This record gives sequence, structure tokens and C-alpha cells, in this order.
Amino acid sequence: HAAATSAAELMLVACKVARLAEVQEMPLALRMPSTFALVDAAFEALPQVGAVAREGGPDDECQLYDALVEGLDSRLTEVCDSLGGLDGLTPQQREGLVAGVVEVLFGDSILTEQTWAAVDSGEQPPPREAPFAPPLIDPERLSALAGSWAETLELGEGEARELLDGVARAISTSMPWPVARPLARKLYDESERLHAHMRLLVAQALPLPEEVLRLPERSRDSLVLAVLEAALESCNLYALESALLTTMAQALLRSEHP
Repeated sequence: HAAATSAAELMLVACKVARLAEVQEMPLALRMPSTFALVDAAFEALPQVGAVAREGGPDDECQLYDALVEGLDSRLTEVCDSLGGLDGLTPQQREGLVAGVVEVLFGDSILTEQTWAAVDSGEQPPPREAPFAPPLIDPERLSALAGSWAETLELGEGEARELLDGVARAISTSMPWPVARPLARKLYDESERLHAHMRLLVAQALPLPEEVLRLPERSRDSLVLAVLEAALESCNLYALESALLTTMAQALLRSEHP
């Protein structure tokens, strides 16, 4: 059964949506909460949207894709009024945000498989497992580990490698999908873009002093990003790894207590 989308994964999707031009035109204070609320609603709706789209059996994948896009757009438009995170947006801004969420979920190279996994989670019988990326650890490093652990555990090297592969898969599936997939598949440009989008989302959501908020938007964003970059560079490896391990622990807790 496909794992539920974690809060970290929702936020990473939201950072990609928030980078779009139509979302950047929204009021600064509303960008993160409104985008996150609608992304959350989208993943909640995808299983039912998928079930409806498959009714009648579309003739091909293109027809199914069109039905999914149309269905999700329609569903998100319906729920806009009931989402507290969207209070304060104009109808035009809501329409642009809906279009942005649908565009990212079905058009982003990192997120497409995660979107389809959510669509499939509404199927009966239980759907295939979410198509998580292969283990993050380099195969040569795992082979070296297998050699040492085979001796420690008094096992054949193949048996030790199977044990290590299982642990590596468990680690990769506890990491947020938008982070794990490009890392495992060495999609360095995608990782860099995701990082830039996430930095901008955080920079624009900070509770900034009024004198900073009064700066022209482009200057304000550049200033805040410069300070944020300095803060990130000040973090040591333990701080960065602790933040990632916290995210992984939250995902594991959520999977045990849905």
C-alpha cells in the first residue's frame, strides 16, 4: 500500500508551486499557508479523482491523464471556499493557485511518480507500492560494507549484501520523495532547483521586521536569501543531519500511526 504523503513532502511540493509567477503575485503572508493548504487538499483528493477518472475505462493513457488533470482542477476549485489557508485570496488568485498545483503535480519531473502513486492508492485491490527511488547509497560502498559485515556476522557476502540492501531501502523510503528520488538517481540539476525553491519559500515566510518588509520585493528577497544562506553555511554536519533525521523520524511515526 502506498504510504501517506508526509508533511515534509507536502511542503517540498508547495515550494515548487510557490515559485510559479502566478503564486509570486499573491500577498507575501499568504503564499506559504495557502499553497500548502491546497497541496494538502490535492493529495487528499487524488485517490478519489483517480477512481472517477478510471470509470468507463479510458481508451489510453492520454485520455486518463486528461481526465485526471480535469478532475483534480475541478475538485480543487470546489474546495477552495472551505480551505482556511486560502482566506484573503481573490478569485483570480485562487484560480491561479489551483492551476499551479495541477501543473506541478502532473508536470514536474520529480513529482510525477509521487502523484501517480497517490492516484493509485484509491484502487482496489490494494495498489502497488509507491515507486520509491533505489537505495541512496552507492553500490560499491554497499559492497565494501557487505564484505566487512559478512565476516562479522559469519555469513556469505551475498547474504550480507541482501541484509544491507534491505536496510538501505528502508532508509530511502523514510526520506521525503522529492529529496530521495533526485539523490538516488543523481539528478543534480533537479536537486539544485528543489533547494533553490525551498530556500525561497522559507525566506518569504519568515516573520520579518517592518523595515525589511518595506524594501522593494526583489531587493527584500535577495537580502533575506543572503542572510539565510549565511545561516545555512553556519550549520555543521550534525545540525544538518539532525534536521534530516527528524524529518525521517516524523515520516516513520506517521506510517506507524496513520
